[in-house]
Amino acid sequence: MLSKEEQNIAENIRQLMDDRGISLRQLEELTGINHSTIHSFLHRGRSPRVGAVVDIAKALEVPFETLLAAPKKRKKQAVA
Repeated sequence: MLSKEEQNIAENIRQLMDDRGISLRQLEELTGINHSTIHSFLHRGRSPRVGAVVDIAKALEVPFETLLAAPKKRKKQAVA
């Protein structure tokens, strides 16, 4: 089971990737971390290494601490 911090990291990475339109393959290219490893962090509860989190933060152009913070609540968009 993931710690709260690890859950925050996964959710923040997912949100940032979505906001920037970055795919797993693109993040792989930016970080050098295999896309299946990133997928395991985000969806399968695998604990990321600190170095991987640092590399992902750099690739997403955010401070490392941003990934550790509690995820921001997203507003639900109305469907037309």
